[in-house]
Amino acid sequence: GGKEAYGAVAISRADQKVSQEDIERVIEEAKNINLPINQELLDMFPREFIVDGEAGLTDIEGIKGIKLEVKGLAVSAFSLYIKKLMDAVTSADLSIEEVFISPIAAARAVLSPRQKELGVAMVDIGAETTGIAVFEEKRLIHLAVLPVGSANITRDIAVALQTDIDIAEEIKKKFGSFIFKNKRKKEKIKLSEEEVFEFDSQRMVKAGKARALEILRLVEKELKKINKQKTLPAGIVLTGGGSNLVGLVDFCKNQLELPVRKGVCKEFVGLENDPSFSVVLGLALLGSTDIEAVKTNSIFASILNFLKKLTP
Repeated sequence: GGKEAYGAVAISRADQKVSQEDIERVIEEAKNINLPINQELLDMFPREFIVDGEAGLTDIEGIKGIKLEVKGLAVSAFSLYIKKLMDAVTSADLSIEEVFISPIAAARAVLSPRQKELGVAMVDIGAETTGIAVFEEKRLIHLAVLPVGSANITRDIAVALQTDIDIAEEIKKKFGSFIFKNKRKKEKIKLSEEEVFEFDSQRMVKAGKARALEILRLVEKELKKINKQKTLPAGIVLTGGGSNLVGLVDFCKNQLELPVRKGVCKEFVGLENDPSFSVVLGLALLGSTDIEAVKTNSIFASILNFLKKLTP
């Protein structure tokens, strides 16, 4: 999650001009925040710099002054989760160069500089979690990861229809648009050559809509924390596999009263229309020293398409 961070240092140069070293020092100072013993700081994102009381500054190198301050958003995570993730990577004989926060990676893939300037919330609906990153004036102003995702919709449908998860997932994919259209009739889905599963779509609608509404209410709650509900000019950008649910974009518009669109990464050949791998593509863009080579790498696209086939 995110926590307010603050740091202050004296400008060190004899001519009293802010140097890159001063900027690095004040950011490091802001990282010295009190965290619970089971949490670890991942990064600190500056919101504004202050020089001798003049606030709202961003490009400060070379400005004259005596005191330099920074206010920002410090992002932490449970140490155990970080360790398990890093252990999983290293156990596959891979090395870790840097750790990025998943909503930041997704935002890198699907948001434009213009959207970040105007004010936008990126909502990445994954299977088990929903990541939120809010930007304004090109700066990250809020970040959250909610413990609910599209798999919860599947599980609720499975319970409502008294069927197993795999069948519920197939029903969600084939009839998911019914959730937002209030369709009420008996439907059938073919399980095999001999077996057909018949279900009451009204039960599916009730279960699916309740969970989708819960996710959006949690998103709105996060926006209210920073007084940005209904006030983001660039609106909401939905991404992640959960955003593929037909009708969700319009449902989100009605519930949050903001412009809403689906966000995809258009920078990769063969993956321009798929929001499922926004985090992976964002990581590739953030971590690559040769971005153009990654964008046009057909092998990279082939690997992701193969992984997509394995994803339920």
